[in-house]
Amino acid sequence: MQNITNKQQKVLNFIKHYYSTNSATPTLQEIAENLDMDSRASVLYHLKRLEEKDFIYRTNKKRGIILKQCISFTTIPILGEANAGTPLASGKEEELGELQIDARIIRNKKNLYAVKIKGDSMNLQKVYINNVKDTAILKDNNYAIIDKDASYTFGDAVLAIINDAATIKVLSKAGNHIALVPNSTNKSHTPIYIQENDGSFINGKVVYALENPNVNL
Repeated sequence: MQNITNKQQKVLNFIKHYYSTNSATPTLQEIAENLDMDSRASVLYHLKRLEEKDFIYRTNKKRGIILKQCISFTTIPILGEANAGTPLASGKEEELGELQIDARIIRNKKNLYAVKIKGDSMNLQKVYINNVKDTAILKDNNYAIIDKDASYTFGDAVLAIINDAATIKVLSKAGNHIALVPNSTNKSHTPIYIQENDGSFINGKVVYALENPNVNL
């Protein structure tokens, strides 16, 4: 990697800062305005030099600047455990730390939180992200990422609070009732049937699953 000029360093620093804040790179206009540069042509000149020196590469998209050596992390709070089984774990939000996740995997959204999965009633459930099935599943000790503001429908994995206990199940309809259905290799798990407006509620849709490596050092 080659040395860069002071101006090129300022451009690169701004791109990194913008990406760490927004999980996306800036437009040419945003670079020009924030660095008091005369024109987009001036920005393009410095971007070309940075690309030649292997700090970035560019695509033809509006926010098409790709940083080659910058990983931005998003922080998601862990708000307790959720049973993938009988809903025994407390549904009370409890700070259990944070997950540091590459922003290229999950964008920094204020409505996301994580829970640690306990039990095996969802150990066949994979989660669709942008129409691609994720590699992690909702099995014991993995993390489920919940979007509390996302819309959900029948067939989605959701986090439900029943009698102040948290559980993760597939939302389904059973006649005039709502059913929370397991998806498991353990056939002893059965659906949970709830009445609408009985005090139970859905506290978000499962939008991602992250495998817990369980590394013993």
